[in-house]
Amino acid sequence: MARRRFRSAEAADEEVPGVTSLEPLAVGGSSTVYRAWQPGLDRWVAVKIPNIMLANDRARARFVRECSVVGRLTGHPNIVTVHGAGATRSARPFLTMDLFPKSLADVIAGSRPVPVEEVLHHGVKLAGALETAHRAEILHRDIKPENVLLSSYGPHGDPVLADFGIATLGEARGATEAFTASHAAPEVLDGRSATVAADIYGLGSTLWTALAGRLPFGDGSEGPARLIRRVLEEPLPPLGRDDVPPAVEEALRWAMAKRPAERPSSAAVFGQRLCALQAELNLAVSELVVRDDPDHPILSRAADAPTDPGAPSRRPAPWVLGVVAAGLVLLLASVSVIVARRTPSVSCIIDDPVPIISGRPRAHATSARPASPGRRPSSDRPSADRRGRHDRHRRQRRQDTGGDRHLDSSG
Repeated sequence: MARRRFRSAEAADEEVPGVTSLEPLAVGGSSTVYRAWQPGLDRWVAVKIPNIMLANDRARARFVRECSVVGRLTGHPNIVTVHGAGATRSARPFLTMDLFPKSLADVIAGSRPVPVEEVLHHGVKLAGALETAHRAEILHRDIKPENVLLSSYGPHGDPVLADFGIATLGEARGATEAFTASHAAPEVLDGRSATVAADIYGLGSTLWTALAGRLPFGDGSEGPARLIRRVLEEPLPPLGRDDVPPAVEEALRWAMAKRPAERPSSAAVFGQRLCALQAELNLAVSELVVRDDPDHPILSRAADAPTDPGAPSRRPAPWVLGVVAAGLVLLLASVSVIVARRTPSVSCIIDDPVPIISGRPRAHATSARPASPGRRPSSDRPSADRRGRHDRHRRQRRQDTGGDRHLDSSG
């Protein structure tokens, strides 16, 4: 493909300023990666050239976005470093990056199975790279073994996450970009936007593939519809390796849960679980490198994700809710009894309060009540003074006439 694009090696050298001897390394759906010699710095580098021309604003915007994305992640030891960017003489964009000898896909394609120790180390390092990207509000969207490059350093070769070409800024949640169906999360295949949880699924799928030596749900040779149906509906198959501890396989199942809320709440949480597994298996514990940029807050995460594989959901069971409700009822009843015992009885009930205007009570026009039948209004009743004088007058008459008994006997 690359040789058809360039008529000769000399023409290829003229395409990218500052490098010579371009040799194609890999051809992807949107770009081609070349191995090139940079004489000014006496080193080999990788040159990524998109397969399309910068013929419209959309293509230019995508290239500018990729440059800005990888630039914001510069300095992390497990994220590929971009040395330069520009346009070729034929108006093609290019990126100059570090050159790595192989990828994780090359290792998986080898004859030997990838050791558990090596996969756990790669998982911890890649989790730190992902967490750093997420804290910068960047989603990778296409994590797979082909995008995990391996350096020449360390006993296993430190992994480096590459190809943020289809990465999307966190605020552009409605964007639709390409992805690899074999490693895409179920919700992405179902048409929803990618999230932090989708990146974690891609990392889990990549590590699962490294251990199993095959893709989790097949390579799609039976057609994309069949592959998508398997990812959406079928459970994750077993790894099929006796030397893989059950706890390691369970951690990968956690990362590849069907529901995003059931996966680790962040890449850092998943990385910490992998570190714990290294310690449990008496392996060297890898360093989880995370750069926290205060200018870029952490992306939103699933609130109800468990903190450990097999951990119970934070939603209480129905019987727990019933017990809590019964306890609240008993507590309220007890409080009501105590208040009733301590509160004195009140016989006066005010059913028609009188409003206060200018400090004096004012009666409602409708507050006057009719008098009871056969009962004089209170204004017509004798006053207390009149009743007292009347009683004294009767006692005086009794004394003068000899009392009531004398009157009755004489009658």
